[in-house]
Amino acid sequence: MRPRYQNNAKIVSKITKNLVFGLKTAFLPVNGYKILNMTKIYVLACLIVTVFLVAGSQAATINIDKLGLWAGGSIGLGNSVSVDAAIAAGSEIYAGNSANFRSIYTENMVWLGNNATVSGTVLANKQAWAGSGLNLSGNWTGGSVYIGSNANITGDIGARSSSISLGSNASITGDILGNKNIWIGNNSTITGDARPGNGSTLSKGNNVTITGLTQPGSFSFDSFDLPELDQLQQSAIGTENISGEKYSVTTLLAGDYRDWCFDKNTTLNLSAGDYSLKNFSMNKDGVVNIDTSGGDVTLNVVGQFSTGRDVSFLKSGSGNLFINVFGHDVQLEDNVKLSATLKVYGGNFSADNAVQLAGRFYATGDIWLGCNTQLQYACSALPVPEPSTLAIFAAMGLFVSCKRK
Repeated sequence: MRPRYQNNAKIVSKITKNLVFGLKTAFLPVNGYKILNMTKIYVLACLIVTVFLVAGSQAATINIDKLGLWAGGSIGLGNSVSVDAAIAAGSEIYAGNSANFRSIYTENMVWLGNNATVSGTVLANKQAWAGSGLNLSGNWTGGSVYIGSNANITGDIGARSSSISLGSNASITGDILGNKNIWIGNNSTITGDARPGNGSTLSKGNNVTITGLTQPGSFSFDSFDLPELDQLQQSAIGTENISGEKYSVTTLLAGDYRDWCFDKNTTLNLSAGDYSLKNFSMNKDGVVNIDTSGGDVTLNVVGQFSTGRDVSFLKSGSGNLFINVFGHDVQLEDNVKLSATLKVYGGNFSADNAVQLAGRFYATGDIWLGCNTQLQYACSALPVPEPSTLAIFAAMGLFVSCKRK
């Protein structure tokens, strides 16, 4: 991770050119004398402030629609979970062994078990820790950093406020920068810089190779702000209860209902429109056919939403399934298949082992995905704008604002 002033050198250069031009034109000729144009001086002052803002740390922002998982609380993931999307949480993110991710963002800490694979950014406001065998293609940043042995990293490592500890047999193609001490274990190769904070030390074991700079410095790093989840109005419900006996088939049109309760081996057919209900429950081996050929299907549930094991939500047509749950938890048992945009307001979302998910899954509470669960984002997540890009827009906005005063 390059220091912020290096990352944004081009931006600072552009602003500096504006400063030079401004200084040349900041005087008004009056009766043979050159008088300072105070409006331009104000603009120049704003640009100077902007240079320092761009050079400093930024709060990374992410479009919530590009996240596969979003939790206002924590996200917990079992062994061998695969999430082919960026994830973000307001609290801790932790995972078992052999988990596979895109990018990870948290306002708190992240802890990954052994043999994790990450093909993107890891950004934590507090600790960013991983067990042995981490395979990372991207940057890893936290308040403090601990990475176990046998790490293979192509990207930068940064610690905002505490130490960095890197286990033995590490292969790092990138920089290691921190504002406190750095420890590098035996038999490690760093193809890049390894620079501790001013007044701190770089310590290393035997047979450690560092190709870049090692002198101390002062570095700025991004922090993360969790994007907000849009608020929806809770729907009114009807009075009709729907139940399905074993091996029965039920077809429902859009409308207002009360409780839906389906026994095992039942089939439920839904078509385009909005369905409002209190509770949804389907026992094991059930099937929900979602026909979106006439438009999207939306389920608004003001109570609990739960399924037994081996329940499948099968979507046909070009539309989407939206599930909004208010004030209660969502629970999916083993081997459930669900493709949807699911939002839980005032509750938790949990999926047990070997669940197959596709789409986006958000909860204002906590999220849990059991072992061997897979999440595929329906549309590949777009790249998150670099903070430097965000900064130049901010700088341009400030410049326009100053000019209009």
